[in-house]
Amino acid sequence: MADKKTSNIVQLQDGSIDYRYYTARGMMARNRELKDIAGKFPGASLSKTHALPTLLTVVLLVLIL
Repeated sequence: MADKKTSNIVQLQDGSIDYRYYTARGMMARNRELKDIAGKFPGASLSKTHALPTLLTVVLLVLIL
């Protein structure tokens, strides 16, 4: 990786990568995408969108077993 790219990595004082920072950024991006998806379906709320992955998981497990 080029030096320009690695200089942008958020690090802790000991030089290790700050994984909490990247986890928080990923969660913010995920929540933003869920809100965008929920906004496209009339009457859908964010709480209803959490049921979709659970439903898909159950359906896949039933098909596999």
